[in-house]
Amino acid sequence: MFASGLVLFGLVLSQAVPAVSPVPAVPEEAPLIPAFFTAQTLYDICKRPNAGQCSMYVAGTLDGVFFMDAAQESRSFCLPPTTNRKVADAVVGYLETHPDVLDKAAAAVVHEAVAQMYPCPPSEKPEEGREELTPVD
Repeated sequence: MFASGLVLFGLVLSQAVPAVSPVPAVPEEAPLIPAFFTAQTLYDICKRPNAGQCSMYVAGTLDGVFFMDAAQESRSFCLPPTTNRKVADAVVGYLETHPDVLDKAAAAVVHEAVAQMYPCPPSEKPEEGREELTPVD
C-alpha cells in the first residue's frame, strides 16, 4: 500500500513540475567559435571587443609549438619577455600586412607570424644532433 502511494505521488508530481533542460540555452547573439578555422576567422575574433579569446588562441597555439619543438629538439622562434596580449597584437598586425595568408589555417599562420617576427639568433638554434634541452634536478 505504501509503495503504491509513492508511485501515485510520483506520477502526480511528475505532471505538476515542468521539465527543465539541464543545459542552459546559448543566447543567439553569442558568436560561436569553430574548433578549426582560417586566419581570417582568427582576425575577425581578434577584432571583437573581447580580445581575450584571441590572445588565448595565440597562447594555446604557441604552447603546441613549444611542445613540438621540444619533442624535435628544435626552436621555431625566440620570444622576448612579453605577454600573451602583446604577441596576439603582433599576430593581428601580421595578418593585416599579409592578407595573402588569411585563407590558411589559423594555427599555421600564428606559427609563421611568430617565427618571422621573433627569429632566434643563429647561436640559439640547435645544431644538428646537439641536445637542446638540459635535464632539471
